[in-house]
Amino acid sequence: MSGHSPRLSLFAALTLALGCATTDGGGGEPMSPKEQSDFHYKLANGYFYERQIPPALAELTQSLEIDPENPDAHHLMGFIFFGRKDFVSAETHFKKALQIRPGFHQARANLGALLLEQRRWQDAIETLEPLIGATLYQTPWVPYNNIGIALENLGRRRESLESYRMAVFHNPAFCLGLNNLGRMQHIVGQTDQAIDTLRRATEKCKGYAEPHFTLGELFESRGDHGDARREFEACWKAAPDSPLGGRCRRRL
Repeated sequence: MSGHSPRLSLFAALTLALGCATTDGGGGEPMSPKEQSDFHYKLANGYFYERQIPPALAELTQSLEIDPENPDAHHLMGFIFFGRKDFVSAETHFKKALQIRPGFHQARANLGALLLEQRRWQDAIETLEPLIGATLYQTPWVPYNNIGIALENLGRRRESLESYRMAVFHNPAFCLGLNNLGRMQHIVGQTDQAIDTLRRATEKCKGYAEPHFTLGELFESRGDHGDARREFEACWKAAPDSPLGGRCRRRL
């Protein structure tokens, strides 16, 4: 293998709660501080949805000035800071959202992704593990995959393999998980299984370059240069303008 590392996966599912807000509680009464804070959060959510980040931040700031314990405002603020690579601020807001609402699964998932981005592997595992047993969490394949990345980087390959396997079990069409599972199967010597898994990835995930790259490396390591060339060519054609596509082009 060439040292191609698993892609770190930020997989956030922000709920963009757009709607009309009023300056009273619906019966002519002034809004409570909590309602005012939610009003500004919803405005921020709308701005964020429209990719207008400065006004979104302004509304979130006002929301948290009115109610510093608004978990949704902290979560969205953290997500925006994460996108700006202000990791310290992002972590502060994600953790505050979880402190206020311990069952806030989206905030936990995003905090885990942030820790992965910072290569804090053990912290990421400990943060994400509660999502595995959260029966109401709707995308368990995401933490399984991200825990697999952390385990792999800690050198715990067999545990990583099982985590990737569980990600694909929960979502057989999960492209990133299929690629990571196939790549890890190859690393631990399960070559035939790796080929089957990566073939599934190329069939289910049209236009996804990474499994073609992984297959190319696999075939090249076995001396199957014709098959390797076909996979590197498919990788390049799937993502000709990407850094990965460029790597594949140079392998032809």
